[in-house]
Amino acid sequence: MRVIVVIPRAQFNYKAPWTPLGAMSVSTVLRQAGNDVTFIDRCFNRKSIKRILKALNPDVVCLSVASVRQVDDAFVVSKVAKEFAFPVVWGGFFATENYVDILKTGVVDFVSLGEGELNVPHLIQAIDKKRDFRDIPGIAYLQGNNAMVTLPYALSDLKELPILDFTICNPENYLHPYLFCKRMMYLYASKGCPSECTFCSNPRFHCHTYRTRPIEYVIEEIKYLHEHHGLDGVYFSDECWYLKRSDMLTFCRRLEEENLSIFWGCELRFGIYNEDDLQYMYDHGCRWIFFGLESGDPEMLKKIKKNISIAQIRKTVSICNKIGIVAISSFIIGYPDESPEQLKNTIDLVLEINSGISVCNIYTPVANSEMMDQLIEKKQYSIPSALDVNQRTLAGESSTYRCNTIPYKDLKVIRSWLMWHEFKKKSITNQSKSFEIAFNAVRETLSNIKRNGLQQLIPSLFLAAGEVVPVFWYAHFYPSIRKRYHLK
Repeated sequence: MRVIVVIPRAQFNYKAPWTPLGAMSVSTVLRQAGNDVTFIDRCFNRKSIKRILKALNPDVVCLSVASVRQVDDAFVVSKVAKEFAFPVVWGGFFATENYVDILKTGVVDFVSLGEGELNVPHLIQAIDKKRDFRDIPGIAYLQGNNAMVTLPYALSDLKELPILDFTICNPENYLHPYLFCKRMMYLYASKGCPSECTFCSNPRFHCHTYRTRPIEYVIEEIKYLHEHHGLDGVYFSDECWYLKRSDMLTFCRRLEEENLSIFWGCELRFGIYNEDDLQYMYDHGCRWIFFGLESGDPEMLKKIKKNISIAQIRKTVSICNKIGIVAISSFIIGYPDESPEQLKNTIDLVLEINSGISVCNIYTPVANSEMMDQLIEKKQYSIPSALDVNQRTLAGESSTYRCNTIPYKDLKVIRSWLMWHEFKKKSITNQSKSFEIAFNAVRETLSNIKRNGLQQLIPSLFLAAGEVVPVFWYAHFYPSIRKRYHLK
């Protein structure tokens, strides 16, 4: 079967793209099953999709739609594919969460729910042999005017999945500067997260599971990219990196044995590793760790089922600052029923611990999360159509939801002030260059503008300005709001 796997172009995005790991994994499995796979990332391929499809004449067109940013271009590709009567399959996080609206557009034949490595190859085979696909788990399709779903999707055993085949794509597209690296790429070592955070859809998307890949797979991918493409940094995009100390030690030891002198970072929960562990990680190349702080108020931490303490937050960030690891602490403001005092507690803690980088997000209801279900049950929120341009929001940046206790303008001022505070921060670790965050932000933006080509220069500059100008405005021109929340 001739299969085209398409990564739709992301709209209003001037930053370097993430590595499309899910689509690459599915493509690798499809190729190993004997399919002729062509991988097209529309962030880089500016050719006419109509000409591409006409020339390649595929049997199936698969699109990986992970984000709301990709929706418009995904429909452009799908409509062209249907002009040629090619079967169209969507997959990815966004597609899984919004399969009903997607199918009812009439330009998508199937939606792969959850992880596609197990169901997409079987669906492709069923299309090829004209077999019944209704016994394939994790497939949604339209029957009349109703969206139908097959049996619940299965979760893959990561030991059974192959090492990613980087010859499918052009890895150079996904290498970009980040902190201490010049050629960093996102990779993954595990899937899922054992946490029960009420604001997150991860517990349901991954069915409350946590799975790790064989460490040798990860090492082989790093070796290949290091030797063939000059990779000097890895950002593990796992929801939660190695939970077992033994896995962490093995990974670090294998890096040393293979003489892979790279810098790397990951996402972790507070309190998993002690100072000796973090020092060992640093000695083996770890330079940044993303932590979900989420709130600085003890009661709010219990309410959102974060299962961490303020003491753990303080201790872990202090250790990272001491060692030289950049602690990237992410937190959310504007939770349902969050009081001004609870919000102030979060701001005070963030400023007190002085993480290397602090990331502020405004609460956005996420589909299939416990907190969204609670809001709907209380009739405080109704799910907007994800395909309605006027209703689309970027989680953490903007939201149609409004907290009933804190004015939305206050939240925008707080987020903007903290973003500006981070941007002008002089140092992020005791070993970083001066104004490292500002330097890296400008470097990444210019690098991606160059990557997009001259034809995208003006739009990219406008997009960059469109983010910077509002942040500067809200950060500087509302002194009364800043004073209310101790933002000097």
